[in-house]
Amino acid sequence: MILRSLGENPSAIDSAGYSVYAQRYSYVIIGSILMAISGACITLSYTNFWNEGMTGGKGWIAYALVGFSGWNPAKAALGALLFGGISILGMNLQVYLTGIPSQFYGMLPYLATIIALVLTTGNFRKKHTAEPAALCQPFDRENR
Repeated sequence: MILRSLGENPSAIDSAGYSVYAQRYSYVIIGSILMAISGACITLSYTNFWNEGMTGGKGWIAYALVGFSGWNPAKAALGALLFGGISILGMNLQVYLTGIPSQFYGMLPYLATIIALVLTTGNFRKKHTAEPAALCQPFDRENR
């Protein structure tokens, strides 16, 4: 609840006696730690070494996942499973369908991301996203 109210109304957190600045910094640090762990997981699960460009744009898929999910954690988890499943499906299809170039299978998660973004965030669908009200808003204790 603290994190949600920090994004919606930082003044409420300040009124409750929490430091808005300390909370924001602590959540950024926690997020950075999780990103470092995921980067280590990528290097250890795909190969036993690090090489340049090994993430292959997967960070952009994660960024697009936020728009796809509309800031809903359940939809984000389902979307991550969908995009990850498509990536694994492409790897497995290379064994059975050898006549298709491997670059096509590598393209599948990105193609799925573009299709999902067009279908969920296009101009033809006017919907409200649950974007935090105080997103990118500096907090000034004196000007509430």
